[in-house]
Amino acid sequence: MDTRIIIKTNPWILVLQGIIMLAAGIFVLSNPEVTLVALTRLLGIIMLIAAGFLLFSSTYKREKINQLLFIEGIVNAGLGIVFTLFPALLASVFIVILGVIAFLSGLLNLWMLIRERARISSAPFLRNSLVLIFGILLLVNPAQGREAVAVIIGIFAVVFGLTSFYGAYKLWSKKE
Repeated sequence: MDTRIIIKTNPWILVLQGIIMLAAGIFVLSNPEVTLVALTRLLGIIMLIAAGFLLFSSTYKREKINQLLFIEGIVNAGLGIVFTLFPALLASVFIVILGVIAFLSGLLNLWMLIRERARISSAPFLRNSLVLIFGILLLVNPAQGREAVAVIIGIFAVVFGLTSFYGAYKLWSKKE
């Protein structure tokens, strides 16, 4: 970490950040099957609110409508409605897209390694085999993939929260 930035940071901000992330991580890990759907719906609500602001801003105190803001507001409203009404479907679509990307990435990289006659025991071969398997698993069962992605997000949030606490501790120990 760059200590010049850390020295200017208030340790209480890191503590607050740590509490929020730790709580979010524990929630996600305790309810992984609900998390991505809830986050998708929350994103839809945020998009609807943003659409309201954009549509209001495009016409407020203007003789002529700001077309760019108006179009952006309409697009946000449409997406917000879709995200709010169909969050499980969109979460599954996201997982399928992630599965396709992982599958193709693993497959193409393995093909290049085989073409280059890389050793089968090499780390790139193992890594790309795992990416390929991960992609296949996501494509075979997107619902379980949704849960797995939620668990990964939860673990990340917990680790992030704990490292925020550690950063606050380091700041306090530097001030003494």
